[in-house]
Amino acid sequence: MSAAYASRYEAVFLYSHPKGPKMSYVAAAKYMGKSKSFVAKWVQQYKKTKNVDDLPERGSIGKVTPNMEKKL
Repeated sequence: MSAAYASRYEAVFLYSHPKGPKMSYVAAAKYMGKSKSFVAKWVQQYKKTKNVDDLPERGSIGKVTPNMEKKL
């Protein structure tokens, strides 16, 4: 597990895990040395998706035309 994922899971654990200390956003951020928005972002992401992976970026999906497919 990378350091980024570990700190994201730590934020979720400190704020909301049943066996965690149930800190506030501010207290968890101060404890971790991160911002309140970092903790809030990853807690909300975890509540929504049960995951702390980066979401795919927005944007249109490229289309491959039959002509382009022939070239591939």
